[in-house]
Amino acid sequence: MVEYQADAVALEFADQVNCSMEEQGITRAELARRIGTTPAYVTQVLRGDVNFTLATMVKLADAVGADLAMRLIQRMRSESDGDTPTSAAIP
Repeated sequence: MVEYQADAVALEFADQVNCSMEEQGITRAELARRIGTTPAYVTQVLRGDVNFTLATMVKLADAVGADLAMRLIQRMRSESDGDTPTSAAIP
């Protein structure tokens, strides 16, 4: 479960970076230059093949002119728990 969630978050982040790059006409080589790495690493990033650190995520977001925001989303409790289902985003 944890690994699946981590992979999903990494892929979503990579997709957002890729979309920002496309919108701004930023190439992989240019993104690599901006973050001080190689185009091969950027390719891995965009495939979601990287175990991101928060620092790397902030650096990538900055390189595409964005800020990184993280949030917790409370899970829905099952009705079998005896609680009313709830969901809330925590900013």
